[in-house]
Amino acid sequence: AFKETAKKHGFESWYVHAPYVMNLATGNAKQHDYYVKMLVDELGRSEQLGVKAVVTHLGSAKDEPREEGLANVIKALKNINEKYIGPVELLLEISAGVGKLVGDRAEDFAYFHEQGGKKWGICLDTAHLFASGYDLRSTHSVKDVLDEWGKVVGLEHVQPQAIGFTCQAPVAPNELGCEMQEEKSEKHRVGKNAQLFQMYKFTSMRQDAEVTTGPVWAAKNDNRVTKLGKFLRTS
Repeated sequence: AFKETAKKHGFESWYVHAPYVMNLATGNAKQHDYYVKMLVDELGRSEQLGVKAVVTHLGSAKDEPREEGLANVIKALKNINEKYIGPVELLLEISAGVGKLVGDRAEDFAYFHEQGGKKWGICLDTAHLFASGYDLRSTHSVKDVLDEWGKVVGLEHVQPQAIGFTCQAPVAPNELGCEMQEEKSEKHRVGKNAQLFQMYKFTSMRQDAEVTTGPVWAAKNDNRVTKLGKFLRTS
């Protein structure tokens, strides 16, 4: 039914985003294996739907040195490459450069290509690019950013359709490459002509939702969801 509907509306290719809980950079062996399996399963399901590529976040090193997080991502990519040999491409998405998140610089992706066993595709989320310090506020600066990525990694690995997933970049007023505080509901965004505007963000789950349980699948009566979250999800 999905393929028929896509064909009916003229879609020639489509992408899937892996679950947002993904953390390939974790040093926890049990969680690491769990995330690898989750991504391999996602690639398999996507193949059945004729999906062109699956986009994934890379995650955070958390309490470990950032270098360990990068090494954990390499280990995960090699495992995925061994366990999935189908036609669906895996796109590694640039992160927003907060805390010990890995994959927020072009150099990280060059390292993944050198050590990860193959040339992985790349998703340049423009909001994450901007938050990581890449200036996208003018045509000239966008060209400079793409030139840098082309020189360090190679733009042939970037999926053109993935550029511009998010066209409103999160920033603090007049600040490029800021670290956003997720607990704050008040946000600033860059809109048309690089003008800042204010917005409010409401999360539907508790901040400590998976501290004790770790990542879990959503349930019908999910106790991680707040009262406001239940209202938002049914509105």
